[in-house]
Amino acid sequence: MSEIISSLAFLEDRLVWIQGSVLPDQIAIDQFVETELPFQLDRENIVRATSTIQLANQLSYIAKANNLDTQAVRVSIPARFGIVKRVWVDAIIPQSQWKAMAQNQLAAEVTAPLDEYAFYLSNEHRSVNDHIELVAVLFRRDLQAFFKKIGAESQIRFQALSLHPFGVEELFRQIYGNLLGVSHLVNVTALGIESTLLSNNDFLQTIFYPYPEGEDLKDQFLKAFEMCHSDLVKRREISGGALGEITGLFLYGYHLQPEWQEMVAELTRAPVQIFAIDENAPLQVNPGNTDFPVEKLYQYVEALGNFLI
Repeated sequence: MSEIISSLAFLEDRLVWIQGSVLPDQIAIDQFVETELPFQLDRENIVRATSTIQLANQLSYIAKANNLDTQAVRVSIPARFGIVKRVWVDAIIPQSQWKAMAQNQLAAEVTAPLDEYAFYLSNEHRSVNDHIELVAVLFRRDLQAFFKKIGAESQIRFQALSLHPFGVEELFRQIYGNLLGVSHLVNVTALGIESTLLSNNDFLQTIFYPYPEGEDLKDQFLKAFEMCHSDLVKRREISGGALGEITGLFLYGYHLQPEWQEMVAELTRAPVQIFAIDENAPLQVNPGNTDFPVEKLYQYVEALGNFLI
């Protein structure tokens, strides 16, 4: 019998909880819950003393009302709560020193002392000329503590806590395979866009671009994406093309409006798709008897990705 997986994705303004199993050719869904959070997950609300108990009470109610497993829940949170970046170390540097070298490179990226961050290096790395490339992740320790406290107060065991892009990468590769060139994945969230680059074999980077204030979501998205696109062009020029040619752009996210696809294509002059599963994809999503909207799969990519990590 297949393992029952309980996947919980915190978005900025809502949560998605999906329970089911992974079969050789499909994710089979048994339970699907989507609901608004009592507040947005921004810095002001996270530091409030009552925030963890509010979210814990909400999770407890949802779990009981929907008979969801609470003993081993895979949890993912927005990418903006961490820093995900590819770093380089000289090939002659011993592996025991890679972490220290990577931390030095990321020191300029953070807004607080390094000891306030949990630091992780991916187990995967590759050799490029005379350097070793690695993916480094910085996680604010107070944010880790915030989500762990929610689990403790709700009496729900958070089996794993990760940033959205890592599960999204796994789902993307299962559906689209290892595409040639660089794939640009853009997540349209309530507060900004998460921009992730994947090569045919590697995770390259994730950067969060916040929306400007005071405009409707369409204009906010367009301005944030323009900033993202301009930034990528500059980064590629600085790298001398080492960043790679972007051969495909994939849009997803709860707040994505499908008609924006054409707008993005006009701006980038590149192929643009909405993250979806067609009937020929090697991995399908079976909604079972739930009301999971397969036709709007692009809204729930983060929670589905948790099934595969």
